[in-house]
Amino acid sequence: MGVAGEMEDTQQTWLKKRQACGSDAVCLRTPYWQRIQALDKIYDSVPEPVI
Repeated sequence: MGVAGEMEDTQQTWLKKRQACGSDAVCLRTPYWQRIQALDKIYDSVPEPVI
């Protein structure tokens, strides 16, 4: 599966949660906030390139 497959799985899970909210802005806030936090953790774990 690997990292790419795992990220795709988590993205699909997130999309299902988001779609369940429809156009309810209050409902949408939580899935978006959680996804941003999850992506921030991934971003923070990527090492800086050595130049």
